[in-house]
Amino acid sequence: MKSVWVYAPTQQLESWFDALSPSLREAGIEPELLAVADGPDGASTLQRSLASSPQPTGGVLCVSEMTDPLLSDINRACRAAALPLLLISPSGASLQVGPGVVFGTSPCLACFKNHTKFLPLDDDPGSSDVRTATPRPDGQLVKEVVDFFNTAEANMLRRGYVFRAAPGDGAVLRFRIFKNPTCLVCSVYAQYPTETLRIDS
Repeated sequence: MKSVWVYAPTQQLESWFDALSPSLREAGIEPELLAVADGPDGASTLQRSLASSPQPTGGVLCVSEMTDPLLSDINRACRAAALPLLLISPSGASLQVGPGVVFGTSPCLACFKNHTKFLPLDDDPGSSDVRTATPRPDGQLVKEVVDFFNTAEANMLRRGYVFRAAPGDGAVLRFRIFKNPTCLVCSVYAQYPTETLRIDS
């Protein structure tokens, strides 16, 4: 059975993650919450957790907002350990699934943050109550998450796609993010160019 470490820094985000857990376990992926201390020692606690043994065989799943300062530490630690990394960001009335990071082939979180400086992602802050305002992932998004950790070759998250969903009509927007060739974390002078495509789905 594969194992996945889960970073969900607040009780609301842990509650949201509970909706994904059954699908992961059904696919033979065992999720385990990372213990992260609050306050200034949070980053060092996380680094120690990621450096400990045994490491997860599937990778690391972050259920957090893109503005979380610890994501940069997770990004670097996963690169050092060669662990796949997937970000899911419930934020108010919107839900972002991705980027999925496979170091050496796909953009990392630092690459993605660079792209978002120039590309609006239609974020609607909406309500601050994540449990009631954020749309739950539908079957397609759940399948993408499971396939990411099962290393399915056709998985869109492994190829740089990012999904955004909003409540209401259930519409999902897809973005394809390419590596930033000047990224200081994963791809200084990478062979793949930096580019962002928006695909309405």
